[in-house]
Amino acid sequence: TKTLLEQEIGKYFSSSVYVINTLFGGGILVVLSLIYLVLGQSFITEKILTLAGTSSMIEQILSNSPIIMIVLAILVTSTIVIACSSISFEGKNIWIIKANPIDYKKVFTSKILCNFIVACICILTSSIFFGIRFIIDAGLLGVLYTLGYIILTSLFALLISVSGLFVNLIFPKLDWQSETEIVKQSMSVGIGLLVNMVLGVLCIIPLFIFLLF
Repeated sequence: TKTLLEQEIGKYFSSSVYVINTLFGGGILVVLSLIYLVLGQSFITEKILTLAGTSSMIEQILSNSPIIMIVLAILVTSTIVIACSSISFEGKNIWIIKANPIDYKKVFTSKILCNFIVACICILTSSIFFGIRFIIDAGLLGVLYTLGYIILTSLFALLISVSGLFVNLIFPKLDWQSETEIVKQSMSVGIGLLVNMVLGVLCIIPLFIFLLF
């Protein structure tokens, strides 16, 4: 599995189209955490109130900015869809995998872990900046918020890594001529993004209920 994982990660980073289109959300997450660290809760709150309007419910939700940041992180992480193209990326060379006596579970695991590890790099990087601000604003409670951020977003990253591979197994595109076709134009990526967003919404509903009650 380790060798397969190294090959999968190497294959991923060898394609600039693949990296740019699947890591855009991860980059946004890191930038968001930097903005939150430098400008703090009030800036984020003001921007959201400007967009959503002012109401007592919205103000109550925004009163706990660490939870809001976890919610935003989950939604942004849902755009890291590496696994949604991982089977398609094999293209016409898929026969090599089929011909070799390799356990399919190990192949699938390496593709899931590639998505998960890349997502976690973005999550852990952003957690440093988020964590500093959480601790500045909430003291020791900020440590718990930081741990919660890392755990919840990482679990979600694992969930979408599995679902992404599952979607690509159902809707593979192996007869592509350009990598752009499978990363930007394939049905698998479109459906994978939709599935991830639905999963994200389902995951953040309990957080909103917590904020309201």
